[in-house]
Amino acid sequence: MTISGPIATSDADSVTVGDLRVPRSQIEDIDHPGNVALALGILAAGFGGMMMLAAAAPCDGFGCGLGRAYGLGLGVPMLGVGIPTAIYGGRAWARSRDRAGERPAQPERPVRDPWLSMPPGTGATYSMRW
Repeated sequence: MTISGPIATSDADSVTVGDLRVPRSQIEDIDHPGNVALALGILAAGFGGMMMLAAAAPCDGFGCGLGRAYGLGLGVPMLGVGIPTAIYGGRAWARSRDRAGERPAQPERPVRDPWLSMPPGTGATYSMRW
């Protein structure tokens, strides 16, 4: 069964989509909006930046003016479209994940070696040779 709609609220046990409360145990996957806009915005901004870098490169040969015109003519609009699109997509995606109660995974704390954490003078010695 597929349920489509904006996520209203969530808690530890369920997610509310519209007026329907869905237990988390029944949720297989959530397709959050904004990820495609984020990816396309990053690609467009990257392409625009590359075109502007190409336009700024030194050139002594025939056709330099035309190359710079193409670089700036394509680069500036692509940056102007790509950056806002990426911001919109990133905000929509983050807002949806926040409403669903999904947080980025926290890295596990490393297990400390008890020999390395002993205070000096407790009988543990380490010697290293290279």
